[in-house]
Amino acid sequence: KDAQPTISDMVSFEDIKGTGANAVRVDLSSGDQWTRNDPADVARVVRECDVNRLVCALEVHDTTGYGDEYAPAAVSLDRAVDYWEDLYPTLAGTEDRVLVNIGNEPIGNGPIADEWAARTSAAVQRLRDIGYEHTIVVDAPNWGQDWSRTMYSQAQQVFDADPDANVVFSVHMYEVYGDGAVVTDYLEHFVDAGLPLIVGEFGP
Repeated sequence: KDAQPTISDMVSFEDIKGTGANAVRVDLSSGDQWTRNDPADVARVVRECDVNRLVCALEVHDTTGYGDEYAPAAVSLDRAVDYWEDLYPTLAGTEDRVLVNIGNEPIGNGPIADEWAARTSAAVQRLRDIGYEHTIVVDAPNWGQDWSRTMYSQAQQVFDADPDANVVFSVHMYEVYGDGAVVTDYLEHFVDAGLPLIVGEFGP
């Protein structure tokens, strides 16, 4: 994930569509850890999604593991929103086909996880103040895995902070979810709460 997408990489979008997929998640960089994807590059990505009839889920990758000792270069959600503000003129009008995933795994482990709801709510509200009317996707803490069950217990607080009531929660299911009962419990909790949830990443 160190290399950012360029127009020469776009053939993969056609391949993704060929699998029967209806969406693609694209890593972007705010320029804090990797080469910045400027508005022109993002516009090309969205056009390629349109050509292939794919919903574009755009995310800022520079936030990965923020606040964790193992991610010293990661930036905050607030910094990611600064980048989204620069992209707003490019993305306005794409609300029907672009999801705004504020930041990838934006909070690591440790005490910083306790700040997930406050930091995420503030980021959502800033995006709305900028003018974004898109569906906003927010990742769980603990590198996306939410082993502390922070998002599990505080998702409603974040949802209520959005004046548009248009937030989708994303959990990344890796080794913490090695047992089927754990997966079922997590999914059913959000169903019972009436809160939208996606599995943004998964693996063994």
